[in-house]
Amino acid sequence: MSGARESLPTPPSDRGVGETYTAQPTRRLACANPLIFVLFFPSSAIGIERANSVLTVVFNPGASFMMKFSLPLSALVGLFVTSAAMAAPITPSYTTFGPLAGATFGGTGIPNNPVAITTVGGLTLGLAASQRFVGPNLGHDGAGTYTAPAGVSQAAPSPADPYAMWNFNIYIGGVVNGLSFRIFYDFDPTVGNDESTHGTIDIASTSLLSNPSQASWNLGMNFLAAAATGITPPAGVFDPNRTGQYTFALVAYTTGGPEIGRSAIAVNVPEPGTMALVGLALLGIAATRRRA
Repeated sequence: MSGARESLPTPPSDRGVGETYTAQPTRRLACANPLIFVLFFPSSAIGIERANSVLTVVFNPGASFMMKFSLPLSALVGLFVTSAAMAAPITPSYTTFGPLAGATFGGTGIPNNPVAITTVGGLTLGLAASQRFVGPNLGHDGAGTYTAPAGVSQAAPSPADPYAMWNFNIYIGGVVNGLSFRIFYDFDPTVGNDESTHGTIDIASTSLLSNPSQASWNLGMNFLAAAATGITPPAGVFDPNRTGQYTFALVAYTTGGPEIGRSAIAVNVPEPGTMALVGLALLGIAATRRRA
């Protein structure tokens, strides 16, 4: 299996820019959602009114101006529901978990079966994990969870720059116009990590180097640990010897809008002594699924 490339599409710099609300002709206040002032600065609200299922809030953040806005109560409820939904660990998610024909993940010999594949209209998202350079390929449970060995890869630039013995692989193809993408990745192998603790890479469709756009990356790659435009690394330092579970997601959004689809996987890295037993168990699970 070939090495993973570090080529990275240039991510957008304007993702998440909020709307601008004008308080006075000479004073502007930028906020992604004005309700944030209610949630985090309740002392600034000097009046709250309700009429016909509409909530009106008046603010006076400073002595020199006042701001007032209205929104349906359903939007208020929706905000809390959305926040609760986002506060959750990443779990395997896909349309199918199997072969992704034609996927190379930017190299040669990188397995493209199985892949967590999500199709939304004409868009295809693919996410997988595979052994780095030397096989055999990783075990899996047939349902989006792979099993990988702990330890430091001996192929350059590792071990001097420690890489894991496995990579995670990304595929974005099909109809991508008007979309943006976010990759979530994990340095902390604690099971059940919240999505908010993951590192993120934001990519606009206009920044994709090709269609399909593919890559095979290793958590030991330096760019994943360095803050840059469009890249927010997770806290801490990746240690390829740590055991536990790492989770990943590839998410598509309408530009500046909601999520429309995701592929997500988990990679279990057990203690070396239990690796063989886990592999046998996964083979049994996969065989049972095929018979079913």
